[in-house]
Amino acid sequence: MAKETIQSIREAELEAKELVKNAETQKASILEQAKTDGAAIKKDILDEAAKRAKAAVDEVETTREKVLEVAGLRAESVIAQFQEKAKSKREDAINLVISEIA
Repeated sequence: MAKETIQSIREAELEAKELVKNAETQKASILEQAKTDGAAIKKDILDEAAKRAKAAVDEVETTREKVLEVAGLRAESVIAQFQEKAKSKREDAINLVISEIA
């Protein structure tokens, strides 16, 4: 009877060791898979962030171009107004000089 009990205990110990070994193997496998999954998730997040950043930069560039275009048109309008005033003043100056000479 004692031999059977000792044998049962030894078998239980061997089973426990095998279970621990299997658990360690599964742990290593799960950790490796978690690292792989984590790296993939990180890459996806970084790719999405880069995509959003590029879209934001493109939007800013488009807005900048529109602002510069509007500013250029306004500047052209102001320049045309000054040229028109200068032309009018030139004609007034010529008429004044002619009236003074005559």
